[in-house]
Amino acid sequence: MDLSLVENDREGFRELLFAKPCGSSLAVPSYNAASVDGAWCQVNDALAAPFLLVGGAAAAGLSLPEDISVDDVAILAGPDTSIPVMDAARQDQQAAWTLRDWAAYFSQKDAASHKVLNVLSLEVSGTRLGERVLGPKFVRDLDWIPAAPAACRAKVQKYCLMSAAGSFTDWHVDMGGSSVWYHVVKGAKVFWLAPPTDANLEAYKKWITSPDQVSTWFGDVVGDDQLTRIKLEPGSTLSLPSAWLHCVYTPEDSLVFGGNYLHTAAVATQFAVFGLERRCRVDDECKFPHWLETVAH
Repeated sequence: MDLSLVENDREGFRELLFAKPCGSSLAVPSYNAASVDGAWCQVNDALAAPFLLVGGAAAAGLSLPEDISVDDVAILAGPDTSIPVMDAARQDQQAAWTLRDWAAYFSQKDAASHKVLNVLSLEVSGTRLGERVLGPKFVRDLDWIPAAPAACRAKVQKYCLMSAAGSFTDWHVDMGGSSVWYHVVKGAKVFWLAPPTDANLEAYKKWITSPDQVSTWFGDVVGDDQLTRIKLEPGSTLSLPSAWLHCVYTPEDSLVFGGNYLHTAAVATQFAVFGLERRCRVDDECKFPHWLETVAH
């Protein structure tokens, strides 16, 4: 798949993506957010497949800043904070940026010709912004991270993601087989999903180590009968289970909060992905920090 189209032919890239067939019979269910907590998830085995929460952030137990902008993020998380900025066409990290630089880019970019950039790894714990963010109740009920010693407690629970229209994140599995919550504040996101079957994970291992990775749509590797597409709009909260393969397209400028967590029901897939990362020699900065310490506690 030619990712240079992200920059060179934005409409063509969007049409190419949405022309990809999705033939899975999976229907992502929506649940009343006020009814979903950790116990409900365990009784209903709800964390084995993706689901959406409806009814608003507060009903899900989420606490988020109201009507927040990219400028507000820079102020509350610290304008001089260094951040990783991803080039969507190259799927690699730009040279050093600060949140001040990012806010300037976001406010000054031209809708038709801006470089398509993405911030996916801004973790805001310990900042004024982080003080105003609290994950969904079902996540807080089940998450192993708080049980780890403070010195090795992973900072992965409070991410702020900011994406320019046209951004694309290629197929991946979240670090360490962690599960994810994902709440859209502004804009929209489109996910393509595939379940973590043994065959799909084996195909993924071969794909990420292949010289043809950048030119190959992973969905063509596993088959369209494995693929589901969903769109998230403001107010949507997605629960993405451990090891689910996914890629993400941003049709309009977006601001999202999310977090990663490890939990008991996903032990098998968490270990499977941890092993896959070791075999594929995934870079340390792309791994779940303090994974072993978290699992041990």
